[in-house]
Amino acid sequence: VVAVPYVRVCADFTWPNGTFISTLANDFSRENLALDMRVTHTSNITKTASQSTYVVTDGDSSGSTGSAGSAELIKGEYLRVELAHWSSIEQIQACVVGQVVEQSSMKAYVQDYDSEASGNHGHECELNPSLTKSASYTCFFYDCKGTHRDSFQGQFVTVVAESSLVTITEIAAYGAKTACTFTAVTDAEGKYEMNLIDS
Repeated sequence: VVAVPYVRVCADFTWPNGTFISTLANDFSRENLALDMRVTHTSNITKTASQSTYVVTDGDSSGSTGSAGSAELIKGEYLRVELAHWSSIEQIQACVVGQVVEQSSMKAYVQDYDSEASGNHGHECELNPSLTKSASYTCFFYDCKGTHRDSFQGQFVTVVAESSLVTITEIAAYGAKTACTFTAVTDAEGKYEMNLIDS
């Protein structure tokens, strides 16, 4: 057996007929998996707090004052959303302040594990040229698929600034939770520990 670093390991309990015991394992409905999830700013707790990054997953793309708002990024900085479950991501939406007419100045990624400040953000999603405009914001959509894949699987969604200043109002990740009730990611040596609870 060869140990492999940074791979996802999944486990679940099934009934004797092979169906999953967990109701999560049977729910494949498409939803915004990033809604109200934790957001970090460039793996920096100080920037995360000072920018109030939690506002970019509150479901309000407008960036208005009150419960909604925005977070600023300069080139090379990023916002990373930790999803509640390992998920199958089909599309990422990133919204910015103002009406933007040029191509997106951001890139979007899906990663299986928190790569911290390594620069390895995971699988890059492809910008979809269609965008939604409004009086106060513009949303860009990124399709997370490959030649033989309809979605990317992971638990971390990252939006990276590619220009001097980007003011992000909202990040959404559309997809479905995977059938992975108990999960772990192997470490640099290929080892992992997983707690299974039979209830």
